[in-house]
Amino acid sequence: MRYFHVQYLVLTIAALAGVASGQQKIGDAAADGPVVVGTPRESWKTFDLLKLDSSLEFRWLYQKDKLSGNNIATQNTTESRYRELLDLNTEFTLGHRNLVDVTAAFQLGREDIYLHDSNNPLSGHEKDTVNLYDVNALILGTSSLPTDIFARRTQSVLNRAFSSSIDETVTEHGFGTRYQTNGGSTASMRYLHRDDVLTGDFGTIDTKVKQDTLTLDSHLVLTSSNKLDFAYTFDKISESQAGGYSDAYNRNDVNIVDTYAFGGDEKPHELRSTFRLYEQGGKQEQSRAHWDELLTLRHTDRFETRYNLLMEELNVPGNDQHQVRGDASAKYRLFDS
Repeated sequence: MRYFHVQYLVLTIAALAGVASGQQKIGDAAADGPVVVGTPRESWKTFDLLKLDSSLEFRWLYQKDKLSGNNIATQNTTESRYRELLDLNTEFTLGHRNLVDVTAAFQLGREDIYLHDSNNPLSGHEKDTVNLYDVNALILGTSSLPTDIFARRTQSVLNRAFSSSIDETVTEHGFGTRYQTNGGSTASMRYLHRDDVLTGDFGTIDTKVKQDTLTLDSHLVLTSSNKLDFAYTFDKISESQAGGYSDAYNRNDVNIVDTYAFGGDEKPHELRSTFRLYEQGGKQEQSRAHWDELLTLRHTDRFETRYNLLMEELNVPGNDQHQVRGDASAKYRLFDS
């Protein structure tokens, strides 16, 4: 399954390459036409390799911990890790650099882990393959609707004193797109699927988190003095652990910010309104609402006042909290150097 996301990305790129090939044929058909004087356009190529390099990498990690004292048994923990890796980095275009521009990095190899713990019967030797990658395809990068399709797999080691290390493997794939108008307004959408796996102690540690995230963002220029920012994030999450614990829940997070300027250039006052609503289900069910008003009045070049009102509500099963906060301040600048 872990190769599926890369294959999905390659198939998508190949489909776009077909469009590029059609464009190239049109250009060839027009080669015998009239000669046009001017700046020549960059030629279309089905596949253009811009970069390809490789390297060999060897890694060694060693850690040794010893714990001793009165009335306790002496504990010795030793861990050694060996990695042999082949690194591949490439960049290529399909059709045209402004059509599909692909960058990719791969790490392939194997790892050997030797663990000895005087208090742990699971000491021994463990080996595994290394298959890491980071692939990104930028489609229509110079247009008003640039789109990224990506797939990546990373791994990190969490060191623990007097115990074996934990491997964290994160696999992600998704896409993101952004649109901008001539008036300065923008809108974007991003989808991400993430698998987060923690393993260690020869299988006794096995924690998995799966998450699907959809993010919508927009910045709207309503008038020259009024701007509205909107952000919404939806998460669908499932968790499981080796001990039998599991949970599945959704999260909704809405954030709205309205900024209104008034008073003209000489006295640029501002009213900033912020509203946030957060909801989470599952075993950690909760909901939170937040409303914040900030008014800034610039009476003169040196004198300004600020007024802030904050209201917040938190609801968890069996417990409700309500908070109201307010403050005001005045500031006068004595001099400028």
